[in-house]
Amino acid sequence: MKLVLLVLAALGFSYGLFFISTGSDDYVHVYTAGYSIELSFVAFVIILLLFVVVAFLLLRLIGRLWRAPTDVSNWRNRRAQKKSQIGLGKGMLKMIEGDWRTAEKQLLGGSARSATPAAHYLAAARAAQEQGAIDRRDRYLKRAAEEVGEKDISFAISKASMLHQSGQLQQAIGVLNSVGGVGSRNSQVIAMLVQAADEL
Repeated sequence: MKLVLLVLAALGFSYGLFFISTGSDDYVHVYTAGYSIELSFVAFVIILLLFVVVAFLLLRLIGRLWRAPTDVSNWRNRRAQKKSQIGLGKGMLKMIEGDWRTAEKQLLGGSARSATPAAHYLAAARAAQEQGAIDRRDRYLKRAAEEVGEKDISFAISKASMLHQSGQLQQAIGVLNSVGGVGSRNSQVIAMLVQAADEL
């Protein structure tokens, strides 16, 4: 669209220039650097159009080169996030299969560039717990909390569920109570609190 507008503008300019610069109906005189060039109007228009097209393409090329570092950076980020999503999906499938070690590795592999790193860390924490690696579980939970905050409902439910499963009932209740008023309206939080209290 921009190119079409430029061409039309060039045509209008050249047409006006023709009638202003010369009284002839056939030629245009171009004066430059002490030289006079006589061109037919058709040749003049063709040259002018070629100049406009080349200038437009050069400006587009310069613009692309100027934006190249940003475009490359954005492409790398999109590629890394896509790999993270694939890693998350593969990790979740390995968890379903019960291959906790492989799941943990794949979930952590793409966490750094993921749009939702907390999901990676929470799932990796579950995989670590299933292997009996409580220290690693707690480390992943801490990293998830750094991403979403300890009062996040999804984080609190996930952490409390793991604590409950490992027999840490008091800690699980403490985590569920920490979400405050939001948790008191969440049916899952309420059900988990009741279950943990019954097992104490």
